[in-house]
Order: sequence, then C-alpha cells, then structure tokens
Amino acid sequence: MSNSPRPRARARCWAWRYPDGTELPGIGLFTNNILQAHLTPAQARTMADRLHDLADQIETTNRNPPGDTE
Repeated sequence: MSNSPRPRARARCWAWRYPDGTELPGIGLFTNNILQAHLTPAQARTMADRLHDLADQIETTNRNPPGDTE
C-alpha cells in the first residue's frame, strides 16, 4: 500500500459548453479541480443508484465483489 492519498472525486453543477456556444446543464465530476466527466441529470441519478447499490453490497459482504470494476 502506498502512502499517497486516495484519489477523490468531487461533484458540482456544471454546464458543458459546445463549440457553438450552447450549454448542456449537468453535473461535473472533478479531481484536483480538473473536469473528469460530465453527467446529465439522468446519468447522475443512474450513477447515484449504482453507487448506492455498490455501497450496500460492500457493507453486506464486507468486501468488494470480485471482478466488479465499473
């Protein structure tokens, strides 16, 4: 195990701007203030459900499921 800090993601409201100037409101996921992903509200809800399911699974089994890297 390394002494380096675990990578952390932070979420905040963020509008994706297309080259033509139009914007797509959504959620930006950032690490070290660098945008890593942009999610629409629907995508953010789907990811939140998945994260919740994975947290429940870890707490129930007290381990990460094998091969689950999504």
